[in-house]
Amino acid sequence: MEIPAEASDVVETIEVAKTVVIRNYDDRLLILWRNETDEYNGGRPDFPGGQTEPGETRAQAAVRETEEEAGLRLAEGDLVHVCDVTTYEQRPWGVIRLSRSFFAAFVDEPEPTLGSEHHKLEWRSQVEAEELLSRSLPKLICLRGLGRISNSRRLAAAS
Repeated sequence: MEIPAEASDVVETIEVAKTVVIRNYDDRLLILWRNETDEYNGGRPDFPGGQTEPGETRAQAAVRETEEEAGLRLAEGDLVHVCDVTTYEQRPWGVIRLSRSFFAAFVDEPEPTLGSEHHKLEWRSQVEAEELLSRSLPKLICLRGLGRISNSRRLAAAS
């Protein structure tokens, strides 16, 4: 959707935090498949994440949502900010601004467990994740930024 001509066209701003969980030993990304009954993203692949709660930072939301949706306990210090993406969507009640922050978290153990909002989880390569998420421009932008972070981690580990 095009950006609204007037700020007054936006009836609601929704802040969202997503965590791209990366397995350290093979650089695979955690993909969760949303339940078919999800109102806006039913059956689609996604990263753990969701809306911020009142008084919560996006990093705090990313930590909370990752535990709720994937059973992985992270600390804010485990997160690396990847990018912020804002989009506008027409909903039945008006135009909303979706302001998303994407974080990366590198994990070794334990294996994730599914929360109630998803029916399947998979570990996928970055190329596979880009193919799966090709309908979501914000997620593709995030994945492209992720290469920069992964490369800088490798350089730091080698020195």
